[in-house]
Amino acid sequence: MRASRVRVLKVCGLLILAVACLAAALVVPRLPAVRCLLGFQAAVGADLETFDTPPAGFSLLADRARYGVERAWLLPGAEARAPVLVFVHGVAPEGIRDGRIVNAVRAFGAAGFTVVAPELPSLVDPLDPEVPGAGVARLLRAMAEGAVEGVRPDRMGVVGISVGGALALRGCAAFRASGGAGLRAILAIGAPDDMRRPAVGWFEAENTSEADRGTLLWERQNAAEFARNFLLRAGLRRRLGEDPDIAALAAWLATAPVPTEPLTGVTSKAAWEAALWLMAPADLRATERERVLADAASRIEGLSPALFADELSHLRGVPIFLLHGHGDPLIPIEESAHLARRLRQHTVVSVLESHMVGHTSVNEVGLGEKLAHVVQMDDFFALVGR
Repeated sequence: MRASRVRVLKVCGLLILAVACLAAALVVPRLPAVRCLLGFQAAVGADLETFDTPPAGFSLLADRARYGVERAWLLPGAEARAPVLVFVHGVAPEGIRDGRIVNAVRAFGAAGFTVVAPELPSLVDPLDPEVPGAGVARLLRAMAEGAVEGVRPDRMGVVGISVGGALALRGCAAFRASGGAGLRAILAIGAPDDMRRPAVGWFEAENTSEADRGTLLWERQNAAEFARNFLLRAGLRRRLGEDPDIAALAAWLATAPVPTEPLTGVTSKAAWEAALWLMAPADLRATERERVLADAASRIEGLSPALFADELSHLRGVPIFLLHGHGDPLIPIEESAHLARRLRQHTVVSVLESHMVGHTSVNEVGLGEKLAHVVQMDDFFALVGR
């Protein structure tokens, strides 16, 4: 072999070694974040049928008087008194039995945290009368007072996904306003700033077509169907008052974003009008947008930081991380910019706009973007105190 070729091979070998060493230097100290992201890429299991048998390693907290919420998963960290992350879910009809929520708890647990995932009634059943996000503040106070065994009240972080990100911000603000301490950082993934903005697109979108299944158009239309259904149900109390048909109508609406089964057992005109609105063509639905939003105003407020902006001042000094996907079919990525500007009036905000995350999905991307996710997640974990 010629000497020149040997030299070239040696140089290439040294370059490869240098790149490998640099990658190791960047990744190895951030292994908890790597483990977390790998956990989110794992296959999501089926929803749990009941709470009778919690997932392996989990326990169920089910004492509202003690913990501030009716139910919450607890996944203890591997080390005694590990720092704690509170995971706030988005809209989830199955509550914390949802396989995606179980998977998220495991992913954050893989990073070395104790994880507590409360069930938020207003995001399970939009007719539930509880103030959206109130359970987050109550749970944080309970943990700060030592109600959850093994939790370090001086090392607490909160993660919220989708509208759960908005509820996380409001709950954390309420906790701090009441004198709560120990909250180190907040991560909001795919959170809205003002639900009224994306609602314009939701109301104008056509219904899904099987011919489009698997496309981004189908995902956006499906997300719009889901959002319209949620908002209609959230406003039924105001719309129908004490109408005896409200339970039957709500049960029918809960069967699917656009129910395919016939509506039965309903006789009142107001209930039928609500059902027909959901099934109407897009141009007719759009004309009723303001009424539906007004009916659901008490729910929209808690899911829109723009509508409780004054409360955000209580988050002064708490670092906030925003992660939002370019392909988010439900909450457009522009919402992250609005939310960041609002939060930066009070504290430091880190924003990562991503091609890796959708709304609740994780996509395959290149090494550079994966590394950006690892860095942001690790920075968040470090502030919480891993």
